[in-house]
Amino acid sequence: MITNPAEIYFKDGLWGHDGTQWRRLNLLWGYYDRWTDRVAVTSTGEENTSAFTTAVPAGYVYVAQSVFGYHSGATAKFALLRLDDNDKRPVLEMTPSLEQYTGIIAKQAITLKEGDRLECQITALASGQSVEISVAGYKMRVDLG
Repeated sequence: MITNPAEIYFKDGLWGHDGTQWRRLNLLWGYYDRWTDRVAVTSTGEENTSAFTTAVPAGYVYVAQSVFGYHSGATAKFALLRLDDNDKRPVLEMTPSLEQYTGIIAKQAITLKEGDRLECQITALASGQSVEISVAGYKMRVDLG
């Protein structure tokens, strides 16, 4: 029976007994609030036009459950959705062409940490046409202090 409050497992955090000793548990995955973001960018005629979601703030992890990219121009030569993590920038979905007024959808959930954001990039849009990214998911607070 645990009765000594000086023991380490009485300190802050969640603790569990693994059958041999008390160990600090990993962070429990949980819902804090809904996350939605929708950003549209007008092309200036550059080769690539990108729309980015707002970056994840400190103290949070976001989970994108639905990511949709869209453009208003004529058929685009290339379209992609990717995680902008300032490092590897993995692609979530891509297509070699995208018809006017159609979209590209990521087929999996993606977890974002502090500073991460999502990007929809469309290639070969004329000036004045728009690129949009829309996301729905949830937020999880990791800084509960």
